[in-house]
Amino acid sequence: MTNKQTLIYQLTQRGFTSELNNLLLAYLYCLQNDITFRLSSRYWGAAHNKGWTDYFEPFCKEQNNRFTRMGTVTKLPKRIKQRQDIYRIFRPGTLFTHDIWPIIQSSSFTKQNFYLPEFQIDGDIFHTKQKLIKQIFKYNSATKEKIDNLKNRVKPPYIAIHVRRGDKLVSEAKRIEIDSYIAAIQRVPSRSKCVFIATDDFAVIREFQQSCPTYEIFTFCTSDQNGYQQSNFNKATNEQKYSETIQLLTDIECMSKAQHFIGTFSSNIGRFIALRLGLNKCTSLDESWHPL
Repeated sequence: MTNKQTLIYQLTQRGFTSELNNLLLAYLYCLQNDITFRLSSRYWGAAHNKGWTDYFEPFCKEQNNRFTRMGTVTKLPKRIKQRQDIYRIFRPGTLFTHDIWPIIQSSSFTKQNFYLPEFQIDGDIFHTKQKLIKQIFKYNSATKEKIDNLKNRVKPPYIAIHVRRGDKLVSEAKRIEIDSYIAAIQRVPSRSKCVFIATDDFAVIREFQQSCPTYEIFTFCTSDQNGYQQSNFNKATNEQKYSETIQLLTDIECMSKAQHFIGTFSSNIGRFIALRLGLNKCTSLDESWHPL
């Protein structure tokens, strides 16, 4: 009989890259503390059919049932706490996301040096996350085919920018005008006149075209997009969620292959691209990079 603990990490209704960034922290915590990591993704906001494996190859065992279903990691409803207490009676040593959340969000955790020789990890949180991304985020064949079919339309070399609009400007960040992105592009030592624009608002594309008519623009933003709203995404059909998530993953892949990326590190997307591309190839128009 073993007393080893098991974490059941629940993917919820938050933004997609927020889920990915925090999953990395939770997985790292388990590796560091010899805790078995289990994923619960069937009720994930981005789930189309099964959850994680709708998009990625499995990297751990899944544990999905009504006891592990939850919509948030903080301020859990009483009924969910009761479910989890019942679950722990039969599976002592079980941890849920909210049990470790304050720890993985603390500076005492994220500012340490991580040493995990079996994963060739010996460094700070940035370089550790870079290593774990390669282990965890491996597209399944269907996802890879869909992304490749889209991203083949984008011809390198190019500079990539990510422009936030929608609900994130209310909850997380201030609005940054297109002029600031254009000025940053002009400071990048590149002869390329091609720009890949990842945005949730087609007005951004129109504004960039008017300001820089000599640039060739690549984008997957469509003319009917006018700002992302997480609440609308959560209410969409599974097919709509799947289509939008594939577009987001394609945006991420294209930004990760750019000569240089310009965005904001107040955004989970911006911080995730920095991990993929490297800080030396990224410019943030607001905050410095941080792991949360």
